[in-house]
This record gives sequence, structure tokens and C-alpha cells, in this order.
Amino acid sequence: MKALVIGLGSIGIRHLNNLHALGVSQLSALRRRNSPLRGEIPGSVKLFSDYDEVLMNPPDIVVIANPTSMHLDYLKKALEADCHVYLEKPVSHNLDGVDQLLKLQTNQKPVVQVGCQFRCHPQLIKVKEWVNSGKLGAVHSIVADVGEYLPGWHPWEDYRTSYAARRDQGGGVILTMIHELDYLYWLFGPLTVVHASGGKRAPLEIDVEDTALITMESQENIPIHLRMDYWRRPPVRTLNIVAERG
Repeated sequence: MKALVIGLGSIGIRHLNNLHALGVSQLSALRRRNSPLRGEIPGSVKLFSDYDEVLMNPPDIVVIANPTSMHLDYLKKALEADCHVYLEKPVSHNLDGVDQLLKLQTNQKPVVQVGCQFRCHPQLIKVKEWVNSGKLGAVHSIVADVGEYLPGWHPWEDYRTSYAARRDQGGGVILTMIHELDYLYWLFGPLTVVHASGGKRAPLEIDVEDTALITMESQENIPIHLRMDYWRRPPVRTLNIVAERG
């Protein structure tokens, strides 16, 4: 089996090492930056800078872990080369071209998975069992909270240059920390947004929102409130459900 990892930031390096640990022997990586790697990678990995060159002899699997705004262009070429794809969340920074890619994926029939791995979290799986089985009874309200300190994510680099801090690369707290929106949809969706507020509220030098408070409702009219921000120390990640039986 052959695998290609696109992007060698911290997440890309993690994917590369995980694939190696799983026994994928033919590994390659695509990177455009010449800055030093912030982690070790297997010595057998072949490094490329030209995506089209790699796809001339396409891998079986492509892992897309570059900035959000670049995802769809790289995904389209991978699907056209009939590669299976693991796509880091979120799919893109907007919906432009998504419909065409869905049709291409359906026609080509490779497997495409998006990295919303909180759906595999044992605690959230247990919560889903409780909700689906009716063990909780009627759910009355839900509050989710997530916060981290953006400048502390990658201490070795200027946070202002990271994709999470840049509008042109698809950054901002809502897209970068989209796990909460995904798992709330997975547990209680479909959801309707009732109100959202926030924006640039913390003293961070970024051009995207660092704070978001989003109120939603489920189809069963369950009120759901989500708070997200780039300014919490220590980090916070909680889910609170008020239900008939607890």
C-alpha cells in the first residue's frame, strides 16, 4: 500500500508516523515550505514538492493536512486520480465547489473520510448510546464549551502566521475548532442556528474571529448553546446535558 501525506505541520507529521506504525511501507509527503520540520519522520519517506508529479504514479491513500483554504483543490485532484482520501477537518473554508466534488466522489467511488474523530471518542459514543436508547429521557437543554489559548498551540512559531489565525487560509475559531459543531450535529442534529455573536474579542493579532457564541435548536426543539474561543488557559472542553432523568 502507498500513502501520500500533504502538509507536514504537526498534524501531517502525526499522520505520517501513524501510517508508518500501521505498516504502510511506501510513504511519501508533499510540502512546499522549506522551514525545519517540527518533529521526526521515518527516514524512508520520499519528499515531493510537485503534486502532479506524485499523481503520475498515484498512491492508494492521500491524507490532506494542509491549510483549510487549499483542501478542495487537492481533494479534486486526488479523486480524479482515483485515490482514497482522509481529509483533515473542516472540508473547506466555504461551500464553493463542494457540490461538484460530491458528484465526482459518487462517480469515482473512492472512500473519502473527514477527520472529525470526536465521533470515535468513547465518552461521546456512550452519550450517543444514552440519547438513542432513551436512557436519559427527554433532553431539556444542552451547553457545550470549548476554549484554548491560540498562542500556545505551536510555541515554536508566531501564532499570527498560522492558518488558524488567517482569513486567507480558512482560519478562525469556528472552522478551526469545528469538532464541537460536528459532534453536536452527530448527537442531536439536524440543527438550526437561531443566533450567533462574537468576533474579534480577545487581544490577539489576527484577522479572524477568536470568539463565538452560537445558539441552536434541534428538530425536537431542544435548545443548544455552544461557546468557543482562542483565549482560555487552561484549555476547556465540556458538554453538559440537562435531561428528564439526570
